[in-house]
Amino acid sequence: MADPHVPTLEMLWEASDPRGTLDERFGFADAVSAGHWVAATVYEHWGIWIDSCERIVISDRNALAWVTTPSGRLLAKWSVAPERFPRLSRIARLTHWLDGKGLPVSAPVQTLDGRLQVEVDEVSMGLQRVIEGEHVPQAARDALRGLVADAPADRPTTQLVHGDFRSSNVLCTGHTIAAVIDFESARLDHCIDEIARSAVMLGTRFRDWGPVSAEVRKMFMSGYQSVRRLTPYEASWWDVLVLWYTLAFVSPGDDPTGWAASALSQLAELAPRTRAAFT
Repeated sequence: MADPHVPTLEMLWEASDPRGTLDERFGFADAVSAGHWVAATVYEHWGIWIDSCERIVISDRNALAWVTTPSGRLLAKWSVAPERFPRLSRIARLTHWLDGKGLPVSAPVQTLDGRLQVEVDEVSMGLQRVIEGEHVPQAARDALRGLVADAPADRPTTQLVHGDFRSSNVLCTGHTIAAVIDFESARLDHCIDEIARSAVMLGTRFRDWGPVSAEVRKMFMSGYQSVRRLTPYEASWWDVLVLWYTLAFVSPGDDPTGWAASALSQLAELAPRTRAAFT
């Protein structure tokens, strides 16, 4: 039986040994040591007492720790990649601003001195409240309602986009969006590129990624356009970008998750329209 006082340690994407990775990248001999460091750091800067560290997940040079406190569960996210620190601070300010506008995001918890992101001992850490919910791709169309409600009807220039909108980053409670999380990939880009990429990646989570059906992509687009209609310019790029992102996930050799089949089905649908355009 697992020791309840030892945090569960795992990798998010990679197949590496999490124990060796924790030591090599973060300098902790084991999960217990990492949990103690998280507890001490959170108490020093946020003044919050941690009862236990439940789980630590590693993603590249970033890590996440789920912790329990007298006031509820929290999520500590930290990075040991200094080149990312300025961006992490900007993302923290962005999600704080979005939260202030009433949008469903996982907002950072402010420190005792009002900061949203702490840099200490060559580490950048942020703290968020754990939001209970399920990852439900079918409800992703509703998540866009609040985010695009104020978007102008025609904007061919770039705008701020989430950058990684898919099932693993949308938390749902029933038919309600509890939160859109993980803004680390937020960037300035064309709106249609964000929509197409999101439609293709809507069902992807952590491993063994597979494409969603054409019906799901259609439902996603229908939900988006119920709030904001595509411009003719954007609509002309939809099929091209959806096929582009689908092809980008086709792996060499075997295709166990079906990306190649999805691309071929899209080509079959596009063929009549392509022939009509040149006849």
